[in-house]
Amino acid sequence: MNAFHTHPILDFWCFLRRPVAERLSEGMAKKVFILIVVISLDILISMILSLLDIVIEVGGGAVEPVEIDVNPLLLSVGAVFIAPLIEEIAFRLGLAPNLWFLFISLFLGSVQYAPKLLGDFFSDNGMFVGFNVLFYLVLSAGICLFFWFRERRGHRYVDFFNRYVGAYYYLGALLFALPHLGNFTYQLPWWLVILPVLPQLFGGLTFGYLRIRLGFWYGVMGHLLQNLLFTLGDVLTYFLGATANFVWLIVLIIVPIVVLMAPFLVERQRQVASRVDAGR
Repeated sequence: MNAFHTHPILDFWCFLRRPVAERLSEGMAKKVFILIVVISLDILISMILSLLDIVIEVGGGAVEPVEIDVNPLLLSVGAVFIAPLIEEIAFRLGLAPNLWFLFISLFLGSVQYAPKLLGDFFSDNGMFVGFNVLFYLVLSAGICLFFWFRERRGHRYVDFFNRYVGAYYYLGALLFALPHLGNFTYQLPWWLVILPVLPQLFGGLTFGYLRIRLGFWYGVMGHLLQNLLFTLGDVLTYFLGATANFVWLIVLIIVPIVVLMAPFLVERQRQVASRVDAGR
């Protein structure tokens, strides 16, 4: 573990450039502060990246959300309280030098999001699902057993993880973004289909940072907070109309900017106070 002596965004930037498997040794209050600042950045970046849909449409492409015939309130509850926990377990629980965590992430993530195999081979849907669950169970267990046997020969998994934490981090963010491609329908060249899920890709980088630097449950809280803030706009639209959604959109722009600026302003005030005290 190491201490925290800089603005959260600067630490996040340094982590993006060179991910390290080092947990911050701060108290809960400081960790929550870091979480709020980093999620504020994620909200702003996600909103900016979402503007790429306009660029795509101007260029002659099309990106349309998939319509789901579900009560918006039920959908919101799932998006805020259920999806963050499931997705954090599937994509980021394994971002730690723990083989049990790796197994849980590999198994849940593959069963939930990986391609389903041999669909034409099984006429019974139960057999089809059971085969895929068993296949990914064996595959996940095999990968973890490989690392377990390496440990028995003196090659510690913690050393492997620390060496390749950057690969874990970036691959996890990419794998988190790709399933969200199913949220849209496209008329795009294949090499541009990643553009609509760039907000989710950056979100994966954000939640991965929180998971590695602060801990698993901070990643869950950050994911929950982000989903809550974005989903609240849909709920307001459902009850109060488009005007309420527009007002909430302005709030989502202004408040994160204030949050991001606050540490700089506090530090500047502290420096001014120090100079005044030194001049007395």
